[in-house]
Amino acid sequence: MDVVELQVLSEKQITNQIIRAIRSSLDLETIFNIAVNEVGKFLQVDHVKISEFISEEKGWLTVAEYLSHPGLAKSIGTYIPDKGNEGTAKLKRLEIFRIDDTNNCDSEVTRQIAQTFPGAWLILPLHVNSVVWGSLCLLVDGRPRYWQPEEVELITIIADQLAIAIQQSKLFQQTLSQAQQIQQLAEQEVCKALQRERELSEAKSNFIATTSHEIRTPLATIQSSLDLLQYYNDKLADEKKKSHFRKIETAVQRIKQIVQDTLLLSESEAGTLQFELKRIDAVKLCKEIIEVFIDRHRIEFSTNGDITPVKLDSKLVSYILNNLLENALKYSSPNTTVKFNLNFTPEAVIFMIQDQGIGIPKEDLSNIFDSFYRADNVGLSSGTGLGLAIVKQCVDLHRGKITVHSVINQGTTFSVTIFQTN
Repeated sequence: MDVVELQVLSEKQITNQIIRAIRSSLDLETIFNIAVNEVGKFLQVDHVKISEFISEEKGWLTVAEYLSHPGLAKSIGTYIPDKGNEGTAKLKRLEIFRIDDTNNCDSEVTRQIAQTFPGAWLILPLHVNSVVWGSLCLLVDGRPRYWQPEEVELITIIADQLAIAIQQSKLFQQTLSQAQQIQQLAEQEVCKALQRERELSEAKSNFIATTSHEIRTPLATIQSSLDLLQYYNDKLADEKKKSHFRKIETAVQRIKQIVQDTLLLSESEAGTLQFELKRIDAVKLCKEIIEVFIDRHRIEFSTNGDITPVKLDSKLVSYILNNLLENALKYSSPNTTVKFNLNFTPEAVIFMIQDQGIGIPKEDLSNIFDSFYRADNVGLSSGTGLGLAIVKQCVDLHRGKITVHSVINQGTTFSVTIFQTN
């Protein structure tokens, strides 16, 4: 192996070392500090910095930097102007901006910047989803440097890895922030419920315990996935990372549903639940709701009568149908069919959902629309006992009616009638 081959091998090893270091964390400050220091030392440049483009400030803020010796001017926390800057204009077009000798600058803004940072520049855009996020800048102080193609290629590879790290970190931080907000909201609602515990019946006390359990389970999933992403990010395959983000998203949606149910019940009991009748396409509404569930279970949709626009509150009817379909799927075997019929009559529109599930015991039928009530045969299936109570109140707001027919181990049929006559 000759000297050139050894040099190429060394460059590849160091490049891979820098990439591994970048991938080892989801904390941008840590990633940036590693990157600027490693690049500066390896390429023997005087100044390496990473800047973020702040559109509101119309400038580029230096967020991390490496200085080869203390006599160099620090730029951390300072802005480079964007207006009239040929270099940043190129970066926003996702192009590389290079100057081998700042004595040969063309634009006035570039010459002004060169007074503070004379020498040679190599600046690459950092972009996320084809939108510029910031830049990676290499500076040689006070002397020219003719950037070699292999240097540009190496820095391009590192810039691409930094862009991936930025995207992953942003997604991680957004997910973490959302999870924390949901957790805080959930805890507030549970605390309010606990405050009223002395005035509540035994059923309501059971609801508090059930809700706490229902919230803790998805929170545990969120915490577990976040821990794995935070501490083993560099060891996890991309598909595994996506799997954890999907688990977090599912858990967050579950907590959101619990909180939504609690808030809806509270608003309904206080008489503040908003209700607005509008003429809508009921068939379209039903199909949109079915689309959410179609990947989970076989649903057979049918209509009867003359299809015409109907007058109802689409938000509340969506809640009714989502809840009834969710229950139908939850308590049915996977190989069965859930039937969903929409019947138009001159006087009313009737939604009917029929499953082939476990059924509801006869002795429980009179109580299933009570808040916090759950039938004896639901076993360990998740639920707070709020859904059908809220469904009943949503139907009542429409001055409609809801009926249920059920046979154990054969299935359950719910019918919701919303009258269209005055």
